[in-house]
Amino acid sequence: MKGALFVNYLLSGTESYLIRKKLNEIIKETVHDETEMSVVTYDASAPDFLMSMMLEDASTIPFFTERKVIVVKNCTFLSASGSITDSDAKLLESALSIPNETTVLVFVLEKDKLDARKKIVKTLRKLCREFKFDALESSEFKSVLKSKLKSYHIEIDKDAVDELEVRLAGSLLKMESELAKLSLLEKRISKEDIELLISRPLEDKAFDLVNAVISGKMKEAFRIYRDLQVAKTDPILLNTLIGRQFHLILQVKLLSKSGKAESTMAQILGAHPYSIKLAHQSSRMISTAVLKEIINDCAELDQKFKSGTIDRHLGFEHFLIHTVGRMKPCKR
Repeated sequence: MKGALFVNYLLSGTESYLIRKKLNEIIKETVHDETEMSVVTYDASAPDFLMSMMLEDASTIPFFTERKVIVVKNCTFLSASGSITDSDAKLLESALSIPNETTVLVFVLEKDKLDARKKIVKTLRKLCREFKFDALESSEFKSVLKSKLKSYHIEIDKDAVDELEVRLAGSLLKMESELAKLSLLEKRISKEDIELLISRPLEDKAFDLVNAVISGKMKEAFRIYRDLQVAKTDPILLNTLIGRQFHLILQVKLLSKSGKAESTMAQILGAHPYSIKLAHQSSRMISTAVLKEIINDCAELDQKFKSGTIDRHLGFEHFLIHTVGRMKPCKR
């Protein structure tokens, strides 16, 4: 409707599938035909991203279309790990304070939490319509999975459903793509089929490595690492993933000591219940002091990788040997 003032949006949460679904809804509601002129995407985490350029685009009357949507993805400046300059924050607040007749701005932060303490987050929450999409509870996810299996007319064994749930790791986005693939099989699906056709998430493999380390199982840790090397997993990425896992275990351990239930931990940390469950199990096997030491070691190793002062493969292997060496082997 010409002359109408359109609301801007803030989408965040750990469930990428629901975020992208909502984004598509916003686009369809705003523009009749999605084209390069009507939908423009900026990556706020890109080195060449300029807030001023994006806002200039937003203030420019769209060409060959009545209105447009500007999607600003990877808004890490809204998270605890990111930052924004005072000048950019003022520019953004000024732009959002004046409703636009032709452009809708959509700010997206996936797989991370908004830092509610930041002034810029408070500003966007006040001036945008906010939608938050957290991961489903384990029971909710299983219910959705069973419903989707039925809608795809997939016949599957019970133990295969259980294995499928583990490998999907609570991701609705992965569920859609994997079920479409499974629906092509003209047979009843077994657990073996799931193990053959659907890979485990890299985060799960990293957690396997973390558990082997915590258990003091040197051979197991190196076996998993060799498998990851065959899959061409970069040690820098692996170190980052492991650091996150140990940090999650530490957070869960501290929350558990304060009497928090796993469901409450998942809400506080913005993590999937399945990940919280695994972290809780691991937290019982390692002390808070050792966890903090390992997290610090991961951070130091990351700096050495990025500065080029150590070979990434040798550096990670030395880290594994040192870390496993400080653990007491667990009884099998």
